[in-house]
Amino acid sequence: MRLNTASGRKGFSLIEAMVAAAILLATCLTASAILVNALGAGRLVDRRADLDEVLGSERVRLAVLPYYAPTAAPVNGASWSDLDAPSLLAQVFPHALTSRNTTAAFYRSDGEGAVFVTQRTLRGVDIRCEARFARWTGTGWTALPATSVSGWAVWQSIALPAAAVEVRLIATSGTRTSSLQIRLGALPPIVEKAACIRVVNRAV
Repeated sequence: MRLNTASGRKGFSLIEAMVAAAILLATCLTASAILVNALGAGRLVDRRADLDEVLGSERVRLAVLPYYAPTAAPVNGASWSDLDAPSLLAQVFPHALTSRNTTAAFYRSDGEGAVFVTQRTLRGVDIRCEARFARWTGTGWTALPATSVSGWAVWQSIALPAAAVEVRLIATSGTRTSSLQIRLGALPPIVEKAACIRVVNRAV
């Protein structure tokens, strides 16, 4: 009497099919997560690039301005006329008078010396500009203390506190921030010994 035995099985059992489906689902989910993370990282890079582009255009805009130009006194207590200001100083450091401060443009002194802060929105990005007068000492640049700047205003005198300004630009959009720092001056670096510098032309 011969017994018929199966030499092998064809197909999958229900359990095997379920295991295979679970493995496939896990693989798809992992691949989806990787794709989402990659796309998110790409968007972050793009957004950071957008901030850097805005900062770059602002840097160029400031760099081509004359360092100083005759400026009319502001009216109605205003202190800054935004893009209409005729010179670099009129835009980034127009005065050292706290009585002329506004919420968008104000002078203050801190541990690093005298600073002027301007804030505006450009192409949907908040731009904060922090400017300080800087003096070349022969060995390096140093920010002017408040005592060397206090009371000065660009519309009152061409006797400038210094022939260069350190400008820090900070771009913010949501939780993203990017910044750069530049030095712009009226003259090549010189040792400044006088209390004031008289400058009308600027060489970038």
